[in-house]
Amino acid sequence: MRLTQIALGLTLLLLCATGYVAWQSQQEARGVREQLEFIKRQQQAQIEAGAVTPGTMMRPPQPGQLAASPPAPPVSPSPLPPPSAPAKTVPPTAGKKAPVSASLPPSSAGLSQPPPLGSTASVPPPSTPVLAAPAPPPLTPLQKQIVALPTIAKVKQFEKDAGFVIISAGKSQRITKGTQFDLRRENSVVGRIIIGDTIEDDESVGDLDPASVPAGVTVQAGDEVIQVVSAQ
Repeated sequence: MRLTQIALGLTLLLLCATGYVAWQSQQEARGVREQLEFIKRQQQAQIEAGAVTPGTMMRPPQPGQLAASPPAPPVSPSPLPPPSAPAKTVPPTAGKKAPVSASLPPSSAGLSQPPPLGSTASVPPPSTPVLAAPAPPPLTPLQKQIVALPTIAKVKQFEKDAGFVIISAGKSQRITKGTQFDLRRENSVVGRIIIGDTIEDDESVGDLDPASVPAGVTVQAGDEVIQVVSAQ
């Protein structure tokens, strides 16, 4: 019994919905017909008044669509003005200056104009300040004494394993056996030698005193031979 009542109720609802849809469709169709008749009457009135030609009549809207607003009447293009004749340039008469055209750019004297965009003009890089080298420290009295001594000879060869030095002075410079000399490099003493038995005319051999060589220093060719520096 309950199923029958439910089925009957659903059937009634379906009939009501179908009737409502049919009534709504009729209303829409009626509205479209009235709109079409209104548009036709409006177009007929425009044709009779001469404002719209038959070729420019609006198409009636399709069913279910709203009618669009009537298009604006076509605008006839305005004729272009005739091209103006080019201005003739009058050559300046003799003895008179030609008039200066007002379209000339202003003088750039005294004004710096930026380069145009996209130009490849090279821009000089900013100058980097050059730091001055620090001044060397002043010489000590001992260094001044070392620098002031004259050069007697130079080291020609140094035999590290044997511990002797060959200098570029001999009998011609009155070099004698047992004479002691200091070895100078710039403003410092790098060692002391004692002349041995081997003395020739232009060179001599001296034994290097290992205790006189400062730590981390090695005697090398080119060091200068000077008199022994007296300690002050």
